Amino acid sequence: MIRIFKSPAPEWITRNRERLTNDFLTDQSKSPWRHEHIKSALTRETHSKCAYCESYIAAVGYVNVEHIRPKSRFPRLVLEWTNLVSACSRCNTNKGDYYSSEYPLIDPTSEDPSRHLVFMGAATFPYPGNRRAIDTIEVLQLNRADLFHQREKRINELLALLHSRKHCNTEMESVLDTAIAAHFEPASEYSAALLKFFNDMPGLQPKAPSERIEGTA
Repeated sequence: MIRIFKSPAPEWITRNRERLTNDFLTDQSKSPWRHEHIKSALTRETHSKCAYCESYIAAVGYVNVEHIRPKSRFPRLVLEWTNLVSACSRCNTNKGDYYSSEYPLIDPTSEDPSRHLVFMGAATFPYPGNRRAIDTIEVLQLNRADLFHQREKRINELLALLHSRKHCNTEMESVLDTAIAAHFEPASEYSAALLKFFNDMPGLQPKAPSERIEGTA
């Protein structure tokens, strides 16, 4: 999970939010959040990744419009732009209608997940005593087997590049440096896990530029 910076609300949602919210309050069988203008804007925000697990959504299913505060409990926020993120079907289903005012799940749109969660290899852990992080991992199942194996696969791909970089000729250095650095970009799948893995290996070169890693969990 990495920090997500919300973009301005699409004009379509600003123009239609009040009317469609009132329609939903009258008839909650309606699904105004599924409009393509909303899905496409949210997908751009998260670089086509799930806001929670960082999987490329197209690789695991379809885009789900996730309500940070569940619409069943906060129906007036059904089209509130700051309450919407893009999520994969697994994380969306796992979260369901979960909500806790005392220990809310980590919200990547309003806080830095790296202050709560830490990766060790392909597994994510809570900082000691962090109840919100514990609940976030458990509710979303952020260490589920298929997700763990996909992170592990990406780590092995990075490790192969790092080994190649240690033994390459001068002409290939810049090519491999670029390929390695791309793994830490916000658009990279599982960038939080990859960056932590990289930083935990002392002596590795090249170092990731600071502007590439700011705000990454």
